[in-house]
Amino acid sequence: MRVLGFCGGVRRLRLPVQPRCRSEGKSIRQTGTDPYHQPRSEAALESDAVLLGAVGGNEWNSLAPDRRPEAGTAATRQSLGGFANLRPSFAYPALSANSPLRPEVTEGVDILFVRELLGGLYFGEPRAWNRETGAAWNTMRYTRDEVARVAHVAFHLAGQRVRKLPRSIKPMCWKCHSCGAPR
Repeated sequence: MRVLGFCGGVRRLRLPVQPRCRSEGKSIRQTGTDPYHQPRSEAALESDAVLLGAVGGNEWNSLAPDRRPEAGTAATRQSLGGFANLRPSFAYPALSANSPLRPEVTEGVDILFVRELLGGLYFGEPRAWNRETGAAWNTMRYTRDEVARVAHVAFHLAGQRVRKLPRSIKPMCWKCHSCGAPR
């Protein structure tokens, strides 16, 4: 919240921020087990913008995965339809000495990773975790529309940036030849 206030001050923007919900951890404490708190979801759906930050922590590790704070964030993201995750990466010259890569490798780096957030491993079924055997599995399933909508975001953003869109696909893991999904 302080960062938003600072950014608004630098750009001389008036950002009417009204924090309504604090954390999934707080939701678990209030309800006993539920990381997805209904009043919080309603507040998010009524808002013009929602800031979702990092959640989790060691205190929640003993809970089943569907009861951890991350599950509440995923459910909120799903209810909002937030399907694209934008991850920018810049190389600042002042920090080049702190990089594990040589400065000539990182010089001028300006990358925007676009990831899909609502399909695939996040919400694919079936999924299970067997604590006794330590085995777990998820189903990675995407529809053509899910791939197309995140690709549309990536192409749109690439058009505003350097007009290049590299793609990273793992064809050895994807068996989509007959489904017509883009490769």
